[in-house]
Amino acid sequence: MDEKTVARFWAKVDKRGPDDCWLWTAVRMPVGYGKFWHLGKTLLAHRFAMEASGASAEGMIVCHRCDNPPCVNPAHLFLGTYKDNRDDMVAKGRAIPARGAQLPQAVVSETIVSEIRKLRGIERQKDIGARWGISQQTVSEIMLRKIWRHVA
Repeated sequence: MDEKTVARFWAKVDKRGPDDCWLWTAVRMPVGYGKFWHLGKTLLAHRFAMEASGASAEGMIVCHRCDNPPCVNPAHLFLGTYKDNRDDMVAKGRAIPARGAQLPQAVVSETIVSEIRKLRGIERQKDIGARWGISQQTVSEIMLRKIWRHVA
């Protein structure tokens, strides 16, 4: 990475104290992450900042300790996996894991799951599934509590 490009990058940053967020002042994505044009591609500014500081981010994602998307302060960034990033978000209370009917792909509700479980041994799983537009396999997994475990 050449010095001229790195200087051009840092010229677009509002650097404050070493412990403060350094905010990207150029183009940002709608969710706040900075965008930096380099070698014919648009890069995420926080990723470029991490690499400009000497870290190799290849095969990893760059996460924010500060949870501030426009921040490019290398002291606020760390390398991790998507799981590390998700775990960090959950640990900080910024995400409540969705389950059951809160999931966008959910076809049934907690009420229907309770009804399905009441029909165990009374009706065939195939018929139960047809009633609610789900597969026999899904009915089986509901009854065996492999899925929808949180429903009594």
